[in-house]
Amino acid sequence: PTSRELFVSFDEESSQIVYRWNVDTGRKLDSYKFPKKYRCDQAVVSPDGKVLVLVAYDMLHDALHKADKVRLIDVRSGKVIKELIYDGTPARVQFSRDGKSIVTRKYTHDKGGELVYDINGNEQKFFDLKAFDPIEAPVVWEIQNSKGRPRPGIFCRDSQGMQQRLYPDADTH
Repeated sequence: PTSRELFVSFDEESSQIVYRWNVDTGRKLDSYKFPKKYRCDQAVVSPDGKVLVLVAYDMLHDALHKADKVRLIDVRSGKVIKELIYDGTPARVQFSRDGKSIVTRKYTHDKGGELVYDINGNEQKFFDLKAFDPIEAPVVWEIQNSKGRPRPGIFCRDSQGMQQRLYPDADTH
């Protein structure tokens, strides 16, 4: 975030704890923990550093019930703002550029399946996904293997703004 804080988790704890550290002093400020049966797969902090979103996978879940969680946490108090229950762990969680909305996406690059929430965890039915676009377009980006998309590879835009494949090209396998 814009604050001078760093959020870290360690594999030794099966990713169950996320720590908040002050970058200037090197001191631990707080930690945020899931119950034992959950593994924290992702931690995303809001642009202003006030809200932490933790995505957790239920390692002992019953396949017939929704069990994976997304927790919105107030960083200063450490209290859970809201806990969202999912059927399958969201692959990507992202804050909008203004930090007022959160989008979760499934394990695909295809459109659809996005769930958008406000900062209090209330689902939003009407939203514009452009609010989640980066401020600047990347110079180079990677496209993963996904159904209905171009072949995987590394891409860029040429001087006319056209998408060009850098790697692998026609001569590279």
